[in-house]
Amino acid sequence: MEAALDEYWLSGDPAWRPLSEGKPPSDWVDAEIDPPEGWSSWRRQRLQPMAARFVFGPAWSIGLLIASTFPLIFPGNTPDDQTVASLFFFSAFFLLLISATRIASSMPDGDGVELFKWLWFGDGTVNLTRTVGIPILGALAFVAHIVIDVRIGWISYTLFLAL
Repeated sequence: MEAALDEYWLSGDPAWRPLSEGKPPSDWVDAEIDPPEGWSSWRRQRLQPMAARFVFGPAWSIGLLIASTFPLIFPGNTPDDQTVASLFFFSAFFLLLISATRIASSMPDGDGVELFKWLWFGDGTVNLTRTVGIPILGALAFVAHIVIDVRIGWISYTLFLAL
């Protein structure tokens, strides 16, 4: 069993590239640049492509953000419009964080917790203001739109889009 898994350790599993299945690695890695002559024993390890995983979270997040506007634009179609809108709204951002953490955790040297800490506390004051200050203002505007006036909710959307 392990021998079958080790067969593609360097070249990568052909199932990751459905169009190249059944072809030898030399047929689907022609576009790569060969290493210099001094690196005669060097060979690149191919990892699983992450594009599909990366696209899934942001695509659904955009859909959830758009869906969260419908109960506010067309009120009275659900038992509690604001709860439905807030569930869609906050799940969109939760999905972005979870997908980025899962991608980072699946890399050989990756750590999802480190990525999460970097996203929040990053590289200084500017990043901290952007990743903590704007979401707090957006959350306050979101609560204000529930308590004060529904139109304030659009300020919340604008602040979260500024991220």
